[in-house]
Amino acid sequence: MSNFPERRVKFYEEQYWYAKEFLSKHLPSLDYKNKNVLEVGSAEGGAINYYFEQGANCWGVEISKGRNDFAIKYVNEEKIKFMEGDICDDAFVKELPQMDLILIRDVIEHIPDKLAALKNLNKLLKTDGIVFLSYPPKYSPYAGHQQNVKKRIGSLPFIHLLPKGLYKIFLKSADLSEGKISEFIQTRRDMIAINKIEKLFIKAELKIKQKDFFFIRPCFEKRFGWKPKKTIFNNLPIIKEVFTLGALYQLGKNN
Repeated sequence: MSNFPERRVKFYEEQYWYAKEFLSKHLPSLDYKNKNVLEVGSAEGGAINYYFEQGANCWGVEISKGRNDFAIKYVNEEKIKFMEGDICDDAFVKELPQMDLILIRDVIEHIPDKLAALKNLNKLLKTDGIVFLSYPPKYSPYAGHQQNVKKRIGSLPFIHLLPKGLYKIFLKSADLSEGKISEFIQTRRDMIAINKIEKLFIKAELKIKQKDFFFIRPCFEKRFGWKPKKTIFNNLPIIKEVFTLGALYQLGKNN
């Protein structure tokens, strides 16, 4: 294990922690033995490996070759079927069986065609299955993921909402490569607000079984030692958009 990049190992550990310490309590209690579980955006494979350990049949779909290759080597490809692919690709989706649980955590905000992705999740979901979806809403302080910029500029909230040209100037001031700047600009392009994603759920024929809006996201407990805290502005639409750093949904088929 010592030959693996420390950064990716830490990502794996956080993903595993999130599934074990948060999702296992947040989602409905279920005996996962022989159940089908898919993670879209499986990254380093930590979360999906937790469900494998609970006896589930597991698949991980990841668009990043580097992250998928790491998961295959670190977790063991004989245990989990890790695949490099795009959830918007209908042909790719047809290769997968129907799922009891689908995880798509902090991924939807990076997908340009969100409706296509959501429709494919519906196709893959069993009649009584659950989709767990989480993401940072567009108008929250760090929806642009600028906190990943190592220089001080990364600590500035809401800068992703600046006009595109001005935002690029800020990113260049952080000495980022053109490739990294392009990634941040794409993230800015693909962000989505709470009210808009909930409209897409309806179009994709997915119903909201439960939704939770967090000011202090559950993952912050692992990263910073901060206990999760839900926002208190659920009934104030505009303010809710700003003070929700993490929107969490449990979705089912609308039938």
